[in-house]
Amino acid sequence: MKEFFHFRFRNYNLFPKDNVAHRAFFAKRNISTQDINSHIRNFELDLLSGSCPKRIYWGNPGVGKSHTMLHIVSFLEQKNFKFVYVECPPVMKTAGFITLFKIFLDNYGKKEILELIENTSNKCRMLAQNNNPEFYKRPDEFAYPHLKSYFIDDDFIEISKFINDSQRHNFIWNWLHGEPFRDGPSRDTLEDNISKLKDVFLAILKMSDKIDGKKLILVFDELDKTVDLNQSSASQWAYMFTQLTDDSQLSAVVILGFTAAAIEEVNVVDASVLRRVGNFNSLNISEIRNNEFMDFVKDLIQYNRNPDYDFTQDIKQFQNEAGGEKLELEYLPFTIEAIEKLKTRLARPNPSTLMNYMNRACAECQSNNEHIITSKVMERVIPSTNVTSR
Repeated sequence: MKEFFHFRFRNYNLFPKDNVAHRAFFAKRNISTQDINSHIRNFELDLLSGSCPKRIYWGNPGVGKSHTMLHIVSFLEQKNFKFVYVECPPVMKTAGFITLFKIFLDNYGKKEILELIENTSNKCRMLAQNNNPEFYKRPDEFAYPHLKSYFIDDDFIEISKFINDSQRHNFIWNWLHGEPFRDGPSRDTLEDNISKLKDVFLAILKMSDKIDGKKLILVFDELDKTVDLNQSSASQWAYMFTQLTDDSQLSAVVILGFTAAAIEEVNVVDASVLRRVGNFNSLNISEIRNNEFMDFVKDLIQYNRNPDYDFTQDIKQFQNEAGGEKLELEYLPFTIEAIEKLKTRLARPNPSTLMNYMNRACAECQSNNEHIITSKVMERVIPSTNVTSR
């Protein structure tokens, strides 16, 4: 289809999790009551005011929650933020928050995390050594106040002392993943102690911000996969999200996303989290509205066009394939009647369904060596049983 219709990509589907170009694109539609530019402007105002934005996006399957979050990421990355995407896997009832923390660590990168710890440790010792002729006598004692301000947890401070020994790097990495530290502190592990895990997580966020000079964008997606957690585990997750979304946490933008018909369906996002994020920043992503449909489709068509191809010639060349229906340059290879038929049969569709039927219509035409998608083609590819009611 790509060559046949002179597409930029192979079809109209968008894969923002894997494709940065797709992430930067956003077809015209509102987010709640705002257009996307106004919505992003609110992120910028939060940053200018000295706070770190915290947001929740929720809604039905396929409405574009992940795309919305990742489009915002593409904006924030231009503001010198480092992006870490954490997609929640299917979890057992007793799963602890360490499950997401390990994904965060792996996606941040082992080498990067260890360098961050090393740079922080060295920075703290250098601060303690400055203008202190007694430093060499009790370096750990003098460095402790500085180390405490960054590492927060005392066990983390003790373990950081091994960072310059490359032989211990795997031990440090395994400790961060919830295992006991060999030859180190024999207290609770991060898997056993949620308060310790919270301190270590916040410490890493602060190190990234203050030592590397990179605030983080943390996107926690697919949180609906936690619905089967038992009460104890769900409370632990909610506690962590409460800490991460608190106003005092100024080192990372935190974005939570999940599929749900109602925000209360996901118990790891409890009243404490909602209160910190705020009603204004807890946003239901809905299906494409009636008045948005034509612009959304047009933007999608335009985005997927090969920029080196002159589409004006198609109007003359393939006019006879339109069957008397109206051709407009912005909507090629679809007739206006085909788009209207799509709109009628899929009243308030989600983007995923819409793109799926646009792809099928193109495939149907290519299989018949036809270059124009008409309303009759749409009728064939969208069975009446799939028509959504208004």
